[in-house]
Amino acid sequence: ILLDLFYEEYKRKPIGICAVTSGGQGGPQMVEQLRLVAVEFQMVPIRSAIYFLHIGELFDEKGAVTDLSYHERLSVFFDELLWYARALKQARQDSPVL
Repeated sequence: ILLDLFYEEYKRKPIGICAVTSGGQGGPQMVEQLRLVAVEFQMVPIRSAIYFLHIGELFDEKGAVTDLSYHERLSVFFDELLWYARALKQARQDSPVL
């Protein structure tokens, strides 16, 4: 419903998707389906996605992430999202009619 209500705000903008799951399968399947929905709403899903798998084991007792590879994954994710945000902003300014 949120996507329907704010269509104009999301149209022609990038979307980065993160999935959270207690196992290893549900998140990736959701991401692939949500990408299709995003395209129908004229959003641009970036290639990178973040999968927070086995969420019960991902954090220590102080709330710190136990898998340090997430730092690099998130860096790549946000770099790509920022690149698309800048490129699409310029494209929207150059062609506001669409």
